Amino acid sequence: MKKLAVFFPGIGYTVDKPLMHYSRKLAADAGFEVLLLPYTGFPPKVKGDRGKMEESYQIALEQSKDMLSDTDLSAYDAILFVGKSIGTVVAAEIAVKARLRTAFTLCSIRP
Repeated sequence: MKKLAVFFPGIGYTVDKPLMHYSRKLAADAGFEVLLLPYTGFPPKVKGDRGKMEESYQIALEQSKDMLSDTDLSAYDAILFVGKSIGTVVAAEIAVKARLRTAFTLCSIRP
């Protein structure tokens, strides 16, 4: 069985932070290939500013699409998307647009 775990971090919560790090280790131990999407370039002081939140969402979505462009999601039997805050929203959007036909789990990590 071919399995993939894709990690979508939050604005200030990178893929190297503890919750993402330990989740990544668990996924790898369970036999998942791990793909990290370390997007960057968000505007400063996003929290509480709807315009900056929307801009950040677009930034994360476009960077995620770019980083996933060489990955054939349909080649996997199981896909796990792990997201933190804005990463969860981006993961959901990508899953809907990709119309994944595999076993799929979306989980959000909250500290």
